[in-house]
Amino acid sequence: MKVFDLKPGDLVEVSFGDTSPAVMGLFVEYDERCASFTEEGASYWSRAMVFWDGEIFSTPVNQIEVIRAA
Repeated sequence: MKVFDLKPGDLVEVSFGDTSPAVMGLFVEYDERCASFTEEGASYWSRAMVFWDGEIFSTPVNQIEVIRAA
């Protein structure tokens, strides 16, 4: 599943590279404040709101991997 096909409630893994262990979380929604555009003018989401550790965090979509769809 591509990250742009995320649905609320999807179980995701958020990775932080080599600096910290990955965490499991739930996709909430795309971060509407963070739409980006390609050179051709097409829009895409650059960040998503993900719930983990009791809080919702704005997270770069390139750090998100879908584990299980809702």
